[in-house]
Amino acid sequence: MMRRARWFGLTAAALSGGVAQAQVVPFTGQVIQDFVNAVTEGVDRAIDPNGRDLALPATLANRSSGYDIDEVRVSYDRELDILYVGIRAFGVAGDVDGDGRPGETSPELRALGGIDAPHFGPPESFAFMIDFDEDGIYDLIAGVPFLGAIDPNDLERNGPRPGDADGFQVSAFVGGVNAALAPGAAFGAPVDTGWRLHASPNSRQPDLEFEIRGFSVLAAEYQSGLNGPDLSNFFAVDAYMGSAGDVVGEDFLHGGFLQDPPDGNPPPVLCPRELQNVEFCNDFDDDCDRELDEGPLYRMVDGQPVPFDELSCDTDLPGVCRVGQPDCRGGQEICIPTVRPGVQDEICDGLDNDCDGQVDEDTVREPLPGIGVMCDTELPGLCMAGTAQCREGALVCVPDGDPMPELCNGSDDNCNGEIDEAFPTLGMACQNGVGACARDGVFVCAPDQQDVACNAPEPGDPVAELCNGGDDDCDGTTDEAFPGVGLACTVGVRACAVEGVTVCTADGMETTCGARPLPECCGNGVAEAGEECDDGNDVADDGCTNACRSCGNGVCDDGETVESCREDCEVPLCGNEVVDAGEDCDDGDDDDTDGCNTECRSCGNGTCDKGETAANCPADCSGTCGDNKADPGEECDDGNQDSTDGCTSACELCGNGICGASENSNICPEDCAVDAGPRLTGADLSDNCSMTRPQGGSAWWLVLLGLPLLRRRRRA
Repeated sequence: MMRRARWFGLTAAALSGGVAQAQVVPFTGQVIQDFVNAVTEGVDRAIDPNGRDLALPATLANRSSGYDIDEVRVSYDRELDILYVGIRAFGVAGDVDGDGRPGETSPELRALGGIDAPHFGPPESFAFMIDFDEDGIYDLIAGVPFLGAIDPNDLERNGPRPGDADGFQVSAFVGGVNAALAPGAAFGAPVDTGWRLHASPNSRQPDLEFEIRGFSVLAAEYQSGLNGPDLSNFFAVDAYMGSAGDVVGEDFLHGGFLQDPPDGNPPPVLCPRELQNVEFCNDFDDDCDRELDEGPLYRMVDGQPVPFDELSCDTDLPGVCRVGQPDCRGGQEICIPTVRPGVQDEICDGLDNDCDGQVDEDTVREPLPGIGVMCDTELPGLCMAGTAQCREGALVCVPDGDPMPELCNGSDDNCNGEIDEAFPTLGMACQNGVGACARDGVFVCAPDQQDVACNAPEPGDPVAELCNGGDDDCDGTTDEAFPGVGLACTVGVRACAVEGVTVCTADGMETTCGARPLPECCGNGVAEAGEECDDGNDVADDGCTNACRSCGNGVCDDGETVESCREDCEVPLCGNEVVDAGEDCDDGDDDDTDGCNTECRSCGNGTCDKGETAANCPADCSGTCGDNKADPGEECDDGNQDSTDGCTSACELCGNGICGASENSNICPEDCAVDAGPRLTGADLSDNCSMTRPQGGSAWWLVLLGLPLLRRRRRA
């Protein structure tokens, strides 16, 4: 049964403030929730005044059919040029039999010969008709025609396909005035515009919601014009829901709505040429690619579009989170912080890094330990230990103590990199006491740390002064008992004299001259080579003459007399039974055969002395002179008669210092020269003081030559 709902209209006064303040409408399938019921919020509302007025068969009379329209709500966004439409039924829109399960035919409806097709499938239909110029002929129709159904796999397409006959579409109205009674059959060719359908209604989202984009362009292009140019601010709409093949009637709702733009202004262009490649955040397809608010997004700055990624914005958050970049949500610009709160740890840099409204609190290691943690200031001395603190946006290690005057304590108290520098004698040697009593130590820090003190032990006890360069009696003076120490002195006499200073002896008991005597010098106090003695003085009777000859050497040396050296200088007496100087033996008898002859010469002395023969002294007198063999008693024997070759024919040796019986000044001048006296040996001539014997020394030989005569005289 078909029934026409009561027509109604809205006055111009009621609609004059209509959708001018429209807002973006979210689609949830709940018209009452999504479209605010207030004209001041930009929503126009048309309500069926008869309420539930759809005629239903008796078996369905207690149900609310999804064909029975309750109200229609419309909101127009002038800036985005979008018309939002919501159609609410008393049941789930499209649920014919009102059993709450759209798309499932109930037994009662099936018994009546009707069907409940899913997704407004054929022959079900809904339509929203628009009469822009209010000439009674609809210009535009949106919805699902009788011949098609909503595509269940593509319910939220952003635009129609040309020739789309299977689902929702926005099309030109065809069929004239009579077609208004069958809107499901009045869909013409799809129009060139964008649209969006929320979803096919169900029990949780029971209402129809969709949008038509570029609405002002459609208003300018799709007008029948029967009444001439449209000069009003209104347009007429009609809503329809029904079926061409079931036992349930259809429902219509008619109302009038404000047309945009008002006051005769020209309608906006759907896609201005200068913005065809630029998309803004406004829930509108600015770049005409049939997508809304897709990136990259722009904002107009000083008349020029600037990309979002080149812009910054204020998030109103604290700290570093305050700076952000714009983003888009629901057609509105929002500011997304570049740093989100809580993502960063707080560091000491003068900023609120964790965006909690506090600066430099509870900092972490960056690069020092956190605030309050012990650290190394890298300063010297007592200033080394510190605590991490944040100072002027930087985490620094602050010394725990301040520098103080330097103490003697082994520490750098004034933090200048030096230790105990105010006490320069620290560690130097020191003494307690004087002289030999002094005890060694070093300067150490005094107990009060204000000065240094000597750590040497107590002084020792004094002793008797010695000559040793020390203060043995600890009276502050050295060697005062030996006043000659250090005075000039001489060692040796005459040419051997050496100057020096008086020094202490090794035992410290006395002093001595520290000069070193000249080497090999008679009179230097040292018996050297060629010297029999050397006492370093001129005393002749002390056993050592100043010619460095010893008394008792058998020779009456220069400087010796009978008084000073009787054993050497008294005339010897052969036969007195005393072996005097110059005697080999003295047995006191005249027996020449007993080994000691009357000349006091010993048999066996290597010389065939007077009185000795081969018979009584074969050791000295055997052999023959000239046999080329030095026999006992012979000085030499070269076996020839040449007396000039150093060995005479009497077997006497020329050059032995004695003029032998067969030698003369011609044969042996070195022994028998007229002025030559007895000669000394080479050892006797080694005295480098040139103290040779005087020529008078030959008198001794005369004495010796006279000894046999004296002996004989005495014996006679």
